[in-house]
Amino acid sequence: DFYIAVHKYWVKEYVWGVGSTPLDALEDAERNWDRKIEEHGCYGEGECTNPFREAIETLEKMEKLKEENNNMLLNY
Repeated sequence: DFYIAVHKYWVKEYVWGVGSTPLDALEDAERNWDRKIEEHGCYGEGECTNPFREAIETLEKMEKLKEENNNMLLNY
């Protein structure tokens, strides 16, 4: 299995990252986005904000909540 991370820009979707897990794909996309900004700069407002970083934070929060819920169930 492999996963891809895409970002929609206007009407096209671009592949930014690939990985063996969703988190791997997002981390690859995060690095590629940062590399693009370093090389070419920002073209518009909000473009410097890395959307994949936000997705990673959200995924990590979801995983933490899932783990906490599983631990809570084990206590019963």
